[in-house]
Amino acid sequence: MLKMDFETFTLANGLTVILHVDRGSPLVAVNLWYHVGSKDESPGRTGFAHLFEHLMFMGSKNAPYPSFDAIMESWGGHNNGTTSNDRTNYYEIGPRNLLETFLWLEADRLATLAEVITIEELNKQRKVVLNERRQSYENRPYGAHRAAHPEVMYADEHPYHWPTIGSQADLEAASVDDVRRFFESFYRPANASLTIAGDFDPAEARRLVELYFGWLPARERPSRPHPAAPVLTADREETMTDRVQLSRLRLCWHAPALFSAGDADLDLAAHVLGGGKSSRLYRALVFEGRIAQDVFAYQGSQMLGSLFHVGATAKPGQDLPGIQRAIDEQLTRLAENGPSLAEVDRARNTHLSDFYKSLDHLQTRADLLNHYQYLLAIPAASRRDVARYEAATPATVRDAFASVLKTRRLAMRTVPGATEETAPRPGRRVSEPAHMTRAPAVGPLPRLEPPRPTRHVLSNGVEVTAIRREVAPLVAVNLMFRSGSDADPAELVGLGAATADMLDEGAGNRDPLKMAEDLEQLGADLWLGCGRDGSQLSLQVPRKGFEEALAWRPTCCCARA
Repeated sequence: MLKMDFETFTLANGLTVILHVDRGSPLVAVNLWYHVGSKDESPGRTGFAHLFEHLMFMGSKNAPYPSFDAIMESWGGHNNGTTSNDRTNYYEIGPRNLLETFLWLEADRLATLAEVITIEELNKQRKVVLNERRQSYENRPYGAHRAAHPEVMYADEHPYHWPTIGSQADLEAASVDDVRRFFESFYRPANASLTIAGDFDPAEARRLVELYFGWLPARERPSRPHPAAPVLTADREETMTDRVQLSRLRLCWHAPALFSAGDADLDLAAHVLGGGKSSRLYRALVFEGRIAQDVFAYQGSQMLGSLFHVGATAKPGQDLPGIQRAIDEQLTRLAENGPSLAEVDRARNTHLSDFYKSLDHLQTRADLLNHYQYLLAIPAASRRDVARYEAATPATVRDAFASVLKTRRLAMRTVPGATEETAPRPGRRVSEPAHMTRAPAVGPLPRLEPPRPTRHVLSNGVEVTAIRREVAPLVAVNLMFRSGSDADPAELVGLGAATADMLDEGAGNRDPLKMAEDLEQLGADLWLGCGRDGSQLSLQVPRKGFEEALAWRPTCCCARA
């Protein structure tokens, strides 16, 4: 049973607060979502949401640069931020004695950042962002390919038309007043949600949140546009050149928005098509047809509408029209006949296994609670989220995919050649309370008190150590062998590492595809690593498939090595 207990409250100024207690380790995570992303920008003013992610680390009035990092890192804390089309996220994680410090730092930059932004700081971060743009798009293989498809799929005025990082022209034109106005518009308590997760006292956390955030004045949530659902009125074909060695094809359709009907079914359809070695496209194009180097398929879920992607990178000497015909054959077959129950089960088990594994990380849980709060206004949506996938059937997956396939699509081809040049597309002050002007005292580091394991020895001499955690229905097994590369014969140096590398290439009566299929059917991950002094085999699998996974695991090559 998925277990993620929490409590919520809202400050008078509109800030939503979520508290999730986990005593598993003496850590605390703070996760702050501002409900603003590149979708909240406008033509000519793109890239501001991501630019602010960088500016927020340049220091605030009472924690000038580089205090923000230096204060928490001196006690073992860590922080970062991310931006998407839909939101901006800032997070910290560290020993529980840093909770008050984390809250003070976040509140201070929310209160004072606008008044301390200088042209020098803006110019510095503008250069960083432009360099990131070059690394992510302009100077990365297929980067222009990845950036170009939103421009075709969405009209000029739609907020998904431009990439999150913005255009070079808009970033270069941004002034201090421009970014201050953006901050004023969207960085407000009522436009944010704060999650605290980890080992803390809820009553004390409430007091600290009220102390550091409660004094900020209330301001209304910003108004947001409600763009019409995007559509393609005709099939589109685009070809571009890039400094790449192999040609790539991407097919793209508009699809249902995140959490709307069909969204989860399309996640599963994407896995049936391109999720791992047992997928239809991998079998047909890579393993059997040998015309593609790799394949991909995914449902790119977003608030205002999603995109369903399918594609492949050609092998040397193969042409994209032939690859497109092979892909279309598989797409038509799935839309007409649907997936088998075994395929749906594999896709579902893999998705839920990945979801459960992510919950092992405290910061991921904090981020997920904010995710549900923002999208659904209910942090308790994890079970509802899981239920979407549990309810899927071959018929629902077929119908959702067939519906998407009936719409118009973009076929984007990237071929080797010179990179094409693309033309660029067109503060407040508050009266602070005294406690905000200085960093709070940090108490002593907490003592680690790990859970006590149980131990026993099997009849064959294998020593077993078990630890129980009440977070997600997932079982992880790690089997250590007291033999590594130090046991390699002199005439076969590297034998241990080669054995590890061959783990997923088949064993017993399983070829590589059968092994991948069986693992995915259980939602399991299997991995073997070989070091100098030992080797280890790791298995992660949802609880319901644990016994079956152990039953076939001894047939693996590693167990006989």
